[in-house]
Amino acid sequence: MIYRINPFKSFGWPKQMIRFSSSLSNPNIKRFYKNVHIIKSDCHEPRYEIILDKRKLKTPKGSVFYVQNEPLASMIATEWDSQKDKIIPTSMHLTSLVNTVIDNPGGHTIDSYVDKLISYLEFDTVCYRNSLPTELYELQTNRLDPIVQWFADQFKCSMPITTDVVSPEIDQHTLEIIRKYLRSFNEWSMVGIMYSTENLKSLILTCALIARQLSVEQAVSLSRIEENFQASRWTSVEYHHDIEQYNIESRVAAAIVFILLNFEKNYVSQKSIN
Repeated sequence: MIYRINPFKSFGWPKQMIRFSSSLSNPNIKRFYKNVHIIKSDCHEPRYEIILDKRKLKTPKGSVFYVQNEPLASMIATEWDSQKDKIIPTSMHLTSLVNTVIDNPGGHTIDSYVDKLISYLEFDTVCYRNSLPTELYELQTNRLDPIVQWFADQFKCSMPITTDVVSPEIDQHTLEIIRKYLRSFNEWSMVGIMYSTENLKSLILTCALIARQLSVEQAVSLSRIEENFQASRWTSVEYHHDIEQYNIESRVAAAIVFILLNFEKNYVSQKSIN
């Protein structure tokens, strides 16, 4: 779960710092700052901090908010600068991802993240088909089978496809290959992978995004084939459906940017996986 932010549960900030609460009980906070900028701190490793007016941004637990590269810092500064009269915490996905990494509210390790992602793979949405209606089954087969095949070819593994409500068993060889791949990422990227996978309900689609095999719009569309099919038959919910899809696209886009900007190693070549 991503660590959400609520800017101002209390106003007792120490001087030169702005700290956030993890509660969202009061999301309608007026923008209190005028300027947003970035500073590079004097550390052994590159660290870029966000400054709102003259105060350092801090995480909900009170740690200094920082990232490890300037492009990501610039994007987060843009999130804060784009807030208008009121601050909307749910629109600041990159800020939430960084808070999750630094504070680690769930006490996760790389291995615990990997275990959770493997459990998602066993229920991956792209591996399930609806046998009825026939039109939906054909649509799922035509659009989802190619991405499942890409995944199998890329990792030299097998992924079962089913129409049953019971998840099919994935062989241990496949699980070990994917575990090895996931362990090649650092903790920062792992948080992004988790966020993307939760929103898409698919580790396979997240892997395809990391490998640049799909656009964010394509991945979200593939993850929502059944919803899109039903919405096409119920035009009265079309507006709500579109808003939901755009929200998922924005969250997934933030997650993929976060992953790609925090790679410890670039996308693992197939040779190194095997």
